[in-house]
Amino acid sequence: MKSLFSRILPKQKSITLEFCQNNLDQFIQDDESFSAYREILTKPGVHYKEYECLSNCLICRTQPYCRINGETITGQDPTDLLYKIKEIAKL
Repeated sequence: MKSLFSRILPKQKSITLEFCQNNLDQFIQDDESFSAYREILTKPGVHYKEYECLSNCLICRTQPYCRINGETITGQDPTDLLYKIKEIAKL
């Protein structure tokens, strides 16, 4: 049987974002992008990891990307990737 609080309080959705350091260095370079991403990464339930390499070199060379709960998501530019992250994660 579930506890009283787990029945009346909505469970917070948790997502994990994984970034390639090389990809971030290549595509996300301006202060505006940094602050937009910071806004997402500091939300409750959002966990993020930055790796030196995620072994997606073909994607990494051409466009920004990240993994959301293990699924690779790409964008035409950092703003497009951020939009897709918000849509998929429902943030």
